[in-house]
Amino acid sequence: INLNSTATLVKATSISTALWVGVILCIVGGSFGLALIYLDRKQRRHCELQGRDLSSVAVKKVSLRDVSKLPARLWVLSCIISLYYIGIFAFVAVAKDFFEAKWHADATIRNGSSFRSSLVYLMSMVFTIFVGAFVDKIGNRARIMFLTCAVSIIVFLLFEFTTLDPLWGMLLLGVTYMFAASSMWPCIPLIVPMELVGTANGVATSLQMIGIALANMLV
Repeated sequence: INLNSTATLVKATSISTALWVGVILCIVGGSFGLALIYLDRKQRRHCELQGRDLSSVAVKKVSLRDVSKLPARLWVLSCIISLYYIGIFAFVAVAKDFFEAKWHADATIRNGSSFRSSLVYLMSMVFTIFVGAFVDKIGNRARIMFLTCAVSIIVFLLFEFTTLDPLWGMLLLGVTYMFAASSMWPCIPLIVPMELVGTANGVATSLQMIGIALANMLV
């Protein structure tokens, strides 16, 4: 939505207006956080009325030493996640300019470059829930991860060496993105002890963000 609407909003109004729209959206997002706090307190009161002693729930102390307890499989998975998302995020960030430059003679593609560059996220927004249910049903997450990475390579080769409308490549890339999200991240709780799930997610996210930041600077 951002890729399709922000430039249009700036042209129709001003950069300042677009920034204020962003502020409003952040406020809306924050309101959902407040709603979550309210629901959490409501759940706690409900548990207390039922006589459940929440004070008995074990709370694990945070320690950086927990990182050393993470299994090797988690580090391998984190590298897969980081490298995959580097390719996707870095490409999408420049996809609009790339499409306009390579297909500059095709007015349809040039004028629709914003829509094409946003297809990965639009597809994920609508269909990932169904893809996730499908992955839960069939399993084989490791094989799915391998296939998503392999197909993504094919898509990038199509962009580089063919003049096929990038719409089709972005549709295929959107499919790989949905399957990647539905197979990679849910593997984390399956390969680490329950008390280390938060630490494992933090490590995977940190490696992902480091990779994306470095890739964006290089691109």
